[in-house]
Amino acid sequence: IYYRERQLQHMKEEEKCRGEVCLEIEEELLRLYQQPELIEKPAILDKRGGHLYSEVAVSLVSAIYNNKNEEHIVNVKNNGTLDFMANDDVVEICCIVNKNGAIPLPFKNLDNDHIKGMMRVVKAYEKHTVKAGINGDYNEALNALLIHPLVGDFRKAKDALDDLLEAHKKFLPQFFNK
Repeated sequence: IYYRERQLQHMKEEEKCRGEVCLEIEEELLRLYQQPELIEKPAILDKRGGHLYSEVAVSLVSAIYNNKNEEHIVNVKNNGTLDFMANDDVVEICCIVNKNGAIPLPFKNLDNDHIKGMMRVVKAYEKHTVKAGINGDYNEALNALLIHPLVGDFRKAKDALDDLLEAHKKFLPQFFNK
């Protein structure tokens, strides 16, 4: 968000976008997983990213099952944890996790209006995106993109939305069956 132009320039200079790279890695992994003699984790798996997710997931399940009272960063309903966000907002925050689930740790006195503002803006983007998806509302989807701090341009937002809807038409019939 803070280095948008530099990041966009870097993306333009790349031969392939992140999605294309991930797709190639997934295809290679599926090919490798068909080999019965494969007994070790393929090295290419580390290139995809998220290779430590399984360890985090198992640790989280263990904390719940074994009632460990461990700290984990998870997504929970805000319920007043962050006083500047709505109670029904989902927030990713440090929680104590045990057999009762995830209990958010108190978070007091965030005295940074910039961070608060960015969090509210991104949450507004998420809410508009969900509403657009549920209702198949083109204008709501466009508004979501315009709210997002990484977009910042009406023409680019509209073109991206049009391209996205066309490319994923079979998965988004609510935008077309009116």
